[in-house]
Amino acid sequence: MKYDIDFLVKIIFNGFTMDYIENLDEVYNANLYKRIILNSDNFKHKFLEKGEKLFGLNEYHDVKIKEITEKLDCSIGLFYSFFESKDIFLIEIVEKLKKEILFLIKDNYNEEFNTNKLYIMYLYIFIEFYKSASYKYKLLRDVEFINFDVYIDYLNKIEKLHIDILGKNNFSTSENRVIANLILGVQHYIGIEIFFTKEINDIDKLLKNMSLLFKNGIKKLD
Repeated sequence: MKYDIDFLVKIIFNGFTMDYIENLDEVYNANLYKRIILNSDNFKHKFLEKGEKLFGLNEYHDVKIKEITEKLDCSIGLFYSFFESKDIFLIEIVEKLKKEILFLIKDNYNEEFNTNKLYIMYLYIFIEFYKSASYKYKLLRDVEFINFDVYIDYLNKIEKLHIDILGKNNFSTSENRVIANLILGVQHYIGIEIFFTKEINDIDKLLKNMSLLFKNGIKKLD
């Protein structure tokens, strides 16, 4: 992407929101809604659910179609009646995951929140979504190396969501795109340090610090 280096330096050093959050109760106590599939008993959905977990907990190339069908006690032929190949199967799994994340953000958007609170709510939703199933985050990271186009499409959709929904500020579209990608970078490293290296345990402190950084940038750090 093309970006204005002076603007990037400005927001990193000086922040990009007017407010910050002193008390996170309003974020924590918000009712977060997650869409669920109604016909979850159909076999295609069962394949996607089982495949999501297997690919998330194991290396992609180590997972065999036979292993998936055995866990569901069905034939390999039934698998191929839904999916042309293992690669197509993975793409559909990731598409399902992408929809879950995008709907979660859209459905829990609060127009009364200021920009800072929206960014923090987004990070909180991200953490809550993957907290009970971190293998989903691993799968989303792994797909970057398995099918790069699928991964880029996910990033583009999240970027657009930031610009369209979270961009309640006076920045231009191109500037909001830079901010969106900065938030994506923050999310990426938060995911690594919470779910993989487990170096972050105090989520409350993390979100408050990020709120201050979004407002003040790194120039005012002690």
